Amino acid sequence: MSAALVRRGLELSADVCGSFALPGGANEKKSKKQKVTKSSSSKRSSRAPPAGRHRASAKDRHVRSVLEEASRAPKDHSAQTLQYFLHSVASASSDSTAKIVRQNSGRQSKSRAGAPAQKPQEPKSVFTEEEFQQFQKEYFGRAVEEQ
Repeated sequence: MSAALVRRGLELSADVCGSFALPGGANEKKSKKQKVTKSSSSKRSSRAPPAGRHRASAKDRHVRSVLEEASRAPKDHSAQTLQYFLHSVASASSDSTAKIVRQNSGRQSKSRAGAPAQKPQEPKSVFTEEEFQQFQKEYFGRAVEEQ
């Protein structure tokens, strides 16, 4: 436990008991003089610094030259970076790219060329033209003229 917690606990218990005194006179009231000095010290910190200390002088200051300031100024390197990335692209030889394309082509069904479409063929007849003419003569009794 911290000393402040112990002290606060003793103060609370002293209020309850009334006969208990804290070491160092912690429960004594502060005199008017002590209050005034404390408040005056807080006012002093809020005031302006004394007249003897001027910070606007050049004493103890480092004077930089224009060249130093220019060398420390931020520079734009985007053009150099762009050139670096444009020229640093590794290009493969045409032989190796052709080999890769050849290996990967035809792996998907959409890239496969189907079998060449066959032309619809006329159905072949079992009978020859002469046999058909002979059948017409026998069945109809005469040959049917072509229309």
